Amino acid sequence: MGAQVVDDVPMLEWPVALRYPNGRVHETTIDAPPDFGPGFEFDAFGRRWRAVARKRGSRRAAEREQLERIVCRCID
Repeated sequence: MGAQVVDDVPMLEWPVALRYPNGRVHETTIDAPPDFGPGFEFDAFGRRWRAVARKRGSRRAAEREQLERIVCRCID
């Protein structure tokens, strides 16, 4: 994970799933504070986003071990 600091707050690299209004989902990472989670709002890729939930795990063994991503919805 990242080790960036902004305004004396350590920033971590968080795996997210960005859900666009057209239903498309883009999996990526963002730099955010350690308390990042549902309700947190941020700007990325020219849009405003709100973290809404943690992505539910899969019942498939191969997919269970993937990174747990936080689902974020476009709010602009």
